[in-house]
Amino acid sequence: PISGDVVGIVTQEGQTVIASQLTPVILKLADLDTMTVKAQVSEADVIHITPGQEVYFTILGDAEKRYYAKLKGTEPAPQNFLDSQSSNASKPNSAVFYNALFDVPNPDHRLRISMTAQVHIVREKAKDVLTVPVAALGDKNGDGTFPVRVMDAQGQAQSRNVQTGINNNVRVEIKSGLAEGDQVVIGEPSATPAAAGA
Repeated sequence: PISGDVVGIVTQEGQTVIASQLTPVILKLADLDTMTVKAQVSEADVIHITPGQEVYFTILGDAEKRYYAKLKGTEPAPQNFLDSQSSNASKPNSAVFYNALFDVPNPDHRLRISMTAQVHIVREKAKDVLTVPVAALGDKNGDGTFPVRVMDAQGQAQSRNVQTGINNNVRVEIKSGLAEGDQVVIGEPSATPAAAGA
Protein backbone atom coordinates (compact mmCIF):
# COMPACT_ATOMS: atom_id res chain seq x y z
CA PRO A 1 0.00 0.00 0.00
CA ILE A 2 1.05 3.58 -0.65
CA SER A 3 -0.29 6.89 0.57
CA GLY A 4 -1.14 9.93 -1.50
CA ASP A 5 -3.92 11.86 -3.17
CA VAL A 6 -6.01 10.42 -5.97
CA VAL A 7 -5.22 12.61 -8.97
CA GLY A 8 -6.95 10.58 -11.65
CA ILE A 9 -9.46 7.75 -11.96
CA VAL A 10 -8.62 5.82 -15.12
CA THR A 11 -11.00 2.88 -14.82
CA GLN A 12 -14.64 3.62 -14.13
CA GLU A 13 -16.99 1.54 -12.01
CA GLY A 14 -18.42 -1.34 -14.01
CA GLN A 15 -15.73 -1.13 -16.71
CA THR A 16 -14.21 -4.45 -17.82
CA VAL A 17 -10.43 -4.67 -17.41
CA ILE A 18 -8.18 -7.34 -18.90
CA ALA A 19 -4.88 -8.09 -17.21
CA SER A 20 -3.55 -10.78 -19.54
CA GLN A 21 -0.98 -8.56 -21.31
CA LEU A 22 -0.56 -5.42 -19.22
CA THR A 23 -1.58 -4.60 -15.69
CA PRO A 24 -4.51 -2.21 -16.04
CA VAL A 25 -4.32 1.23 -14.43
CA ILE A 26 -7.25 1.71 -12.08
CA LEU A 27 -6.33 5.11 -10.66
CA LYS A 28 -3.34 7.42 -10.24
CA LEU A 29 -1.94 8.45 -6.85
CA ALA A 30 0.53 11.23 -6.15
CA ASP A 31 2.26 12.64 -3.08
CA LEU A 32 1.46 16.34 -3.42
CA ASP A 33 3.29 17.35 -0.21
CA THR A 34 6.53 17.57 -2.22
CA MET A 35 6.51 18.45 -5.90
CA THR A 36 9.28 17.63 -8.36
CA VAL A 37 9.78 20.38 -10.91
CA LYS A 38 11.16 19.61 -14.38
CA ALA A 39 12.75 22.66 -15.96
CA GLN A 40 13.88 22.58 -19.58
CA VAL A 41 17.48 23.75 -19.96
CA SER A 42 19.06 24.29 -23.37
CA GLU A 43 22.10 22.27 -24.39
CA ALA A 44 24.15 25.50 -24.35
CA ASP A 45 23.33 26.10 -20.67
CA VAL A 46 23.14 22.56 -19.27
CA ILE A 47 26.94 22.25 -19.02
CA HIS A 48 26.97 25.18 -16.58
CA ILE A 49 24.60 23.72 -13.97
CA THR A 50 25.40 21.26 -11.19
CA PRO A 51 23.45 19.61 -8.35
CA GLY A 52 23.14 21.81 -5.27
CA GLN A 53 22.81 25.11 -7.12
CA GLU A 54 20.14 27.49 -5.83
CA VAL A 55 16.93 27.56 -7.85
CA TYR A 56 13.91 29.81 -7.60
CA PHE A 57 10.71 29.96 -9.62
CA THR A 58 7.35 31.65 -9.92
CA ILE A 59 4.04 30.35 -11.23
CA LEU A 60 1.68 32.09 -13.64
CA GLY A 61 -1.09 32.50 -11.08
CA ASP A 62 1.13 34.33 -8.58
CA ALA A 63 4.19 35.89 -10.22
CA GLU A 64 5.06 37.84 -7.03
CA LYS A 65 5.75 34.79 -4.85
CA ARG A 66 9.09 33.05 -5.27
CA TYR A 67 9.60 29.39 -4.41
CA TYR A 68 13.16 28.34 -3.53
CA ALA A 69 14.90 24.97 -3.84
CA LYS A 70 18.21 23.28 -4.62
CA LEU A 71 18.93 21.64 -7.96
CA LYS A 72 18.76 17.86 -7.56
CA GLY A 73 20.21 16.88 -10.92
CA THR A 74 19.74 16.79 -14.68
CA GLU A 75 18.36 13.94 -16.77
CA PRO A 76 21.17 12.53 -18.96
CA ALA A 77 19.06 12.38 -22.13
CA PRO A 78 17.22 15.28 -23.78
CA GLN A 79 13.45 15.50 -23.60
CA ASN A 80 12.83 14.69 -27.28
CA PHE A 81 14.90 11.52 -26.87
CA LEU A 82 12.85 10.47 -23.84
CA ASP A 83 9.54 11.17 -25.56
CA SER A 84 9.10 8.31 -28.02
CA GLN A 85 6.04 10.04 -29.49
CA SER A 86 7.90 13.27 -30.23
CA SER A 87 8.23 14.18 -33.89
CA ASN A 88 11.27 16.28 -32.97
CA ALA A 89 13.30 13.13 -32.32
CA SER A 90 13.90 12.74 -36.04
CA LYS A 91 14.63 16.41 -36.75
CA PRO A 92 18.38 17.08 -36.56
CA ASN A 93 17.95 20.88 -36.44
CA SER A 94 15.42 21.01 -33.60
CA ALA A 95 16.38 22.64 -30.29
CA VAL A 96 17.68 20.26 -27.63
CA PHE A 97 16.54 20.65 -24.02
CA TYR A 98 17.44 18.66 -20.92
CA ASN A 99 15.24 18.39 -17.84
CA ALA A 100 16.75 19.85 -14.67
CA LEU A 101 15.04 18.41 -11.59
CA PHE A 102 14.42 19.80 -8.13
CA ASP A 103 11.98 19.16 -5.29
CA VAL A 104 10.00 21.86 -3.54
CA PRO A 105 7.84 21.51 -0.39
CA ASN A 106 4.13 21.96 -1.08
CA PRO A 107 2.41 21.76 2.33
CA ASP A 108 -0.63 23.81 1.31
CA HIS A 109 -0.96 22.03 -2.08
CA ARG A 110 -0.78 25.37 -3.86
CA LEU A 111 1.40 23.84 -6.58
CA ARG A 112 -0.38 21.44 -8.91
CA ILE A 113 0.52 18.84 -11.49
CA SER A 114 1.59 20.22 -14.91
CA MET A 115 1.62 23.86 -13.80
CA THR A 116 3.81 26.24 -15.78
CA ALA A 117 6.73 27.73 -13.86
CA GLN A 118 9.29 30.41 -14.73
CA VAL A 119 12.51 28.87 -13.37
CA HIS A 120 15.80 30.61 -12.60
CA ILE A 121 18.96 28.65 -11.78
CA VAL A 122 21.49 30.79 -9.90
CA ARG A 123 24.98 30.17 -11.28
CA GLU A 124 26.77 32.92 -9.37
CA LYS A 125 25.92 35.59 -6.80
CA ALA A 126 27.62 38.82 -5.77
CA LYS A 127 26.58 41.54 -3.32
CA ASP A 128 27.53 45.21 -3.13
CA VAL A 129 29.37 45.24 -6.45
CA LEU A 130 29.68 47.88 -9.16
CA THR A 131 27.55 47.19 -12.25
CA VAL A 132 26.80 48.87 -15.57
CA PRO A 133 24.31 48.05 -18.33
CA VAL A 134 25.63 45.36 -20.69
CA ALA A 135 24.96 47.80 -23.55
CA ALA A 136 27.82 49.96 -22.25
CA LEU A 137 30.41 47.31 -23.16
CA GLY A 138 32.25 47.39 -26.46
CA ASP A 139 33.71 44.36 -28.24
CA LYS A 140 35.95 42.17 -26.10
CA ASN A 141 39.67 42.92 -26.25
CA GLY A 142 42.35 40.28 -26.73
CA ASP A 143 43.33 40.46 -23.05
CA GLY A 144 39.75 39.72 -21.91
CA THR A 145 38.86 43.31 -20.97
CA PHE A 146 36.08 45.36 -22.54
CA PRO A 147 36.21 48.99 -23.70
CA VAL A 148 33.71 51.34 -22.07
CA ARG A 149 33.17 55.00 -22.96
CA VAL A 150 33.30 57.15 -19.82
CA MET A 151 32.44 60.84 -19.55
CA ASP A 152 35.38 62.92 -18.30
CA ALA A 153 35.25 66.17 -16.30
CA GLN A 154 34.92 68.19 -19.53
CA GLY A 155 31.90 66.15 -20.69
CA GLN A 156 33.86 64.26 -23.33
CA ALA A 157 33.59 60.49 -23.80
CA GLN A 158 36.90 58.71 -23.22
CA SER A 159 37.52 55.01 -23.82
CA ARG A 160 38.56 52.97 -20.80
CA ASN A 161 39.14 49.22 -20.49
CA VAL A 162 37.32 47.37 -17.72
CA GLN A 163 37.49 43.89 -16.28
CA THR A 164 34.07 42.28 -15.90
CA GLY A 165 32.59 39.63 -13.63
CA ILE A 166 29.08 38.21 -13.42
CA ASN A 167 26.89 39.02 -16.42
CA ASN A 168 23.12 38.38 -16.44
CA ASN A 169 22.68 39.81 -19.97
CA VAL A 170 21.13 42.99 -18.53
CA ARG A 171 23.79 44.29 -16.14
CA VAL A 172 27.41 43.27 -15.78
CA GLU A 173 29.69 43.38 -12.74
CA ILE A 174 32.74 45.67 -13.08
CA LYS A 175 35.75 44.28 -11.19
CA SER A 176 38.19 47.02 -12.19
CA GLY A 177 38.46 50.07 -14.45
CA LEU A 178 35.51 52.11 -13.13
CA ALA A 179 34.58 53.81 -9.88
CA GLU A 180 31.12 54.33 -8.43
CA GLY A 181 29.58 57.46 -9.93
CA ASP A 182 31.50 57.29 -13.23
CA GLN A 183 29.21 58.13 -16.14
CA VAL A 184 29.31 55.53 -18.93
CA VAL A 185 27.95 56.16 -22.42
CA ILE A 186 25.48 53.70 -23.90
CA GLY A 187 24.90 53.44 -27.65
CA GLU A 188 25.88 56.25 -30.01
CA PRO A 189 28.27 59.03 -28.92
CA SER A 190 25.35 61.44 -28.59
CA ALA A 191 23.48 59.10 -26.23
CA THR A 192 22.69 60.04 -22.63
CA PRO A 193 25.30 58.75 -20.15
CA ALA A 194 24.31 56.27 -17.46
CA ALA A 195 25.77 56.13 -13.96
CA ALA A 196 27.73 53.12 -12.80
CA GLY A 197 26.20 51.77 -9.63
CA ALA A 198 25.56 48.78 -7.44
